Amino acid sequence: MTVKSCEKLEKSRVALTIETSAEEFEAAVNKAYLKMHGKINVPGFRVGKAPRKIIEKMYGAEVFYEEAVNIILPDAYEAAVKEQELEVVGYPQVELESCTKDGVVFKCTVAVYPEVKLGQYKGLEAPKAEVKVVAADVNARLKEMADRNSRLVSVERAVKKGDTADIDFEGFDNGVAFDGGKGENFDLEIGSGSFVPGFEDQLIGMKAGEEKDIDITFPENYTPELAGKPVVFHVKVNEVKEKQVPAIDDEFAKDVSEFDTLKDLKADIKKKLTAERTESAQRAFEDVLMAKVAEGIEADIPEEMVELQAERMMEQFKQQLASQGIPFEQYLKMTNTAEADFRKQAQGPAADQVKMDLAVEAIIKAEGLEASDEDVESEMKSVAEKYGMDLDTVKKYLRPEDVKEQVIREKVVKLVADSAVAVAPAEEKAELEAEGEVVEKKAAKKAPAKKPAKKDAEKDENSNDVLLSGVEFKLEKLVETTEGKTQWVVDKNYPFNSTNKGSITGITGADGKIIDNPFTNLEPGTYRLTETKAHPGYNLLAQPIVIQFTQGGECFIDGEKITDTKTFVQSDNTYTMNLTVLNRKMPELPHTGADAPSLWLLIGMPLAVAGLLIFTFRYNRKGGRRH
Repeated sequence: MTVKSCEKLEKSRVALTIETSAEEFEAAVNKAYLKMHGKINVPGFRVGKAPRKIIEKMYGAEVFYEEAVNIILPDAYEAAVKEQELEVVGYPQVELESCTKDGVVFKCTVAVYPEVKLGQYKGLEAPKAEVKVVAADVNARLKEMADRNSRLVSVERAVKKGDTADIDFEGFDNGVAFDGGKGENFDLEIGSGSFVPGFEDQLIGMKAGEEKDIDITFPENYTPELAGKPVVFHVKVNEVKEKQVPAIDDEFAKDVSEFDTLKDLKADIKKKLTAERTESAQRAFEDVLMAKVAEGIEADIPEEMVELQAERMMEQFKQQLASQGIPFEQYLKMTNTAEADFRKQAQGPAADQVKMDLAVEAIIKAEGLEASDEDVESEMKSVAEKYGMDLDTVKKYLRPEDVKEQVIREKVVKLVADSAVAVAPAEEKAELEAEGEVVEKKAAKKAPAKKPAKKDAEKDENSNDVLLSGVEFKLEKLVETTEGKTQWVVDKNYPFNSTNKGSITGITGADGKIIDNPFTNLEPGTYRLTETKAHPGYNLLAQPIVIQFTQGGECFIDGEKITDTKTFVQSDNTYTMNLTVLNRKMPELPHTGADAPSLWLLIGMPLAVAGLLIFTFRYNRKGGRRH
């Protein structure tokens, strides 16, 4: 094998022109003969016994050439890649230039790891929240603990909000029972929102033994078979149960902890909350810094790298769903998402992850970072301690090379963070002026994040709120055309730049809030907010958020009326809405381009949750424009 040329192309591709000798090709042809001769019939010979020369005389000398090329190409290509010291990405595109008894010449075009030019990675600046735990935070955690230790007691009275009703139910569509609409002795907490909107409220006032027909219309974003359909549920209440929450006192502290007094339990909770928030603030700080590092690199990234990363993310996501007993096809059906759309959504986060990986690798090379055996052992001990596992068990499931990669990456993050400057996050305060105008001001200290009004994933005990930057949203309005049809378009009376391409776009800054909030002075109507670009490592919202402002000054999100006075605030004829969105974090992959899963995934840790994206809507109830 001889490499005749190695030409560098754009988008980090190279074109290898490879030539094999007559001897090499002859050996490949003979292998092809031995592989194929058993399937070739030659008159006068038993199957598989005809000599090669006889077969070639009958069918032509080129009869074995195609198979010979298939035999010789992989080894020749591999040898050429090794000789040229190339780090290839994906599979090559092969073009056969010539094939004779004197040898083969073929051209292989393949993507390679790009050359990376690092930008600034030391001395960067990023916001870091001040960690503060107040009495209300401690009391909230105590209340959660009390709720977890509550018990249900049967009561002889009508159902009220907060009760748990043991019910039998069956749903009918035009008198016909539908699949998945039946249950017996089902414990339903009234007010939990676990059933279709409107179902739970209609149980209030019923007593044990009573039966009732409940009229329900399924939401438009429900499963295709039932989306938007009016149905009837026949319901029977078997039992009404009331939640009894224990008193939060010294006895409670003894029952739920190792402490003898409530005072000591509170002190411990405050300590743990402080540690959790400190860790969360540091992680958010590091995420912003690493995102800046990734954005600062210069690299001609081949499409193949992004495609491979997207495929890895999808496969890992499928595995996570499977571990929860949810087939991927079922997930697509539940979210009303086509696989092609899901794959398309993965492209953006995959591209961001590739840039991050390249940046990390470049820093490792520039700084000469390594991980010793002692570092690996220490990391394994840390994992075992964190998740309450035996060290030998951790070593059984974690490969040392994977741990080493993780340790080196952590060193990169620490290097960047230790040299960085932490600044206080900006805060936008809304203050009402005499005319009812809303004025936005900035402060050095971040206000506590509000609970999300809309979310794409449920939080669990291991979740952490992280303010995300670089997230893009577009806002469209539902209007009626001259033909009487409805369509989503930008509000034509709304001032916007022509580069918005028919929609108003907002992008979050480092504090997670929309920069120079464009979503202001909206007239009454129905709007659709779509997330078009996610933060690196996070999924896009599965569905757009539908927001309705009425002439009467009310607000609805996805059909649910907003009554929280902190979320939807009125001042004269102006209403301000604070909408918080929760994104789900994508499966964490090795950050060095390897195929091995991350440490926490290997030992079955819960999925991390993304952070908060806070922005404000304002509109003039009278429909006039403010200047």
